[in-house]
Amino acid sequence: MQETVSMNAYRSVRDERDELECRVQELEAILKANFSFPTDWKLGSLQADLLRHLISCNVASFDSISSIVCSAADDVPCERAIRSLIGLLRKRLAPLGIRIKNNRGVGWWLSDADKAKIRSLSSK
Repeated sequence: MQETVSMNAYRSVRDERDELECRVQELEAILKANFSFPTDWKLGSLQADLLRHLISCNVASFDSISSIVCSAADDVPCERAIRSLIGLLRKRLAPLGIRIKNNRGVGWWLSDADKAKIRSLSSK
């Protein structure tokens, strides 16, 4: 009985730790990714926010992207709206050879090479 309680307590603490690590990554990303993109990329403010988020995290989940979109809108976006936003961003980045990858149920991400390319193009 005591062993079951300790395993449950361990799992609870582990889950809380994982959630806090994700939140720290999100906050660090906000601080680190505060730069602007070239105007010829023609990114809207929401697209730029999404791109900053993709640059600063390993994998952007639906929930993390929702939190970005919700900060700009009063209602919670549906999955279709987020997919549309990502689709528009993909179209803007395609001419630069930058690809947003995804895995259904996991999230969206940029390769390290694409992140470096964005940073170098943004610093010009």
